[in-house]
Amino acid sequence: MRRHSSSKSSINSLKSARRRHGSRGFTTIEIALALVISAVLTYFLIKERLRDSKKQTAHLQADHLQQLAQALQAYVALKAANLVADRADPDNVGPVDGPLVIDLQNANLLPPNFESKVALTNSPMKTYLEFKPAACGKILAADEPPAAPCIVSGFVLAQDPFLQPGQDVSKGEYDGPVVGNMLERLSANGFARVVAGEDLIGAGKNFTIANSTATAHPSLSLSNGSGYLAGVVGVRINPVTYIPPTLPPTAAPTGSPTPAPTGTPTPAPTGTPTGAPTAAPTPAPGPSSCAAGNAPTVAANGTNGNGSGNQCTFTYPAFAVGSSILTQTNQSSSTLGYMNLSCAVTNGVATVSVVNYCCKKKNDSGC
Repeated sequence: MRRHSSSKSSINSLKSARRRHGSRGFTTIEIALALVISAVLTYFLIKERLRDSKKQTAHLQADHLQQLAQALQAYVALKAANLVADRADPDNVGPVDGPLVIDLQNANLLPPNFESKVALTNSPMKTYLEFKPAACGKILAADEPPAAPCIVSGFVLAQDPFLQPGQDVSKGEYDGPVVGNMLERLSANGFARVVAGEDLIGAGKNFTIANSTATAHPSLSLSNGSGYLAGVVGVRINPVTYIPPTLPPTAAPTGSPTPAPTGTPTPAPTGTPTGAPTAAPTPAPGPSSCAAGNAPTVAANGTNGNGSGNQCTFTYPAFAVGSSILTQTNQSSSTLGYMNLSCAVTNGVATVSVVNYCCKKKNDSGC
């Protein structure tokens, strides 16, 4: 009886020991495995967030370039006649230096606080213009054949390449992800130099901008001395066609004495006496009004202007030379705004200029 009780006690002790062993928690290996998994997940999560942050930064830089390009587009559309007439060398098709940021601000095409440098690299942004064909835009007399229209185009370029820390610009290195994300944002008109020394190429590989003095860096260079650095990004504008006016026929001079006839004098006709003064021809009238048309599209406050919900488009009726008109005909249902326009004669052509404007999202304040 005593032996049976002792055996039962031993069995109960073993069961109790097993229960204590099973309830002591996770093993060291289990905890270590959980920590490793957690660290891996955290690593990939941080990496993804860094990638998203870098992409967002690249998009902001692209939007900044795009805003300047939109202002340049409007400037060329409004002042094509002046730009063509004021060229220093009509035979130089360009690229030549375009308007400065301050010029676009004075034309009310950029806000006063617009920054002329790219935030990520502190690189200057410059505008350039091209005029094709050479010597186009000459104002002709009425008896001359029609002149070739001037195709005015241009682009905006961030002068410095986009680099990752430790990269060497002289070796043609650049920050590929940032450049790629910027081209993605700039879409069809964006371009970059992706191979050092080669021409700039469009985002969709559908156009190129040839290397020139304008696209060479003024101070940095590759190891071979070339200034055509990889990793520079820009955006082009749509070309504007300018047709130069033709001067009206020149009026015949009045008051000149008639030479005396030679030979046998001709008898004076009866009726109207001879020698009556001849009335001077009436000169051809100049333009008296600007025709109805479409004003340049402008970006809504706080947006980059991409998409119909982020921009204002204005139309205007015909109005007299020397006057101005305020239009509020905005064709977008998501934005509101106004544009003040003036009409003046430039080189014999009535042209419309933007005096000031405001464009905002419907739910935003302002205007």
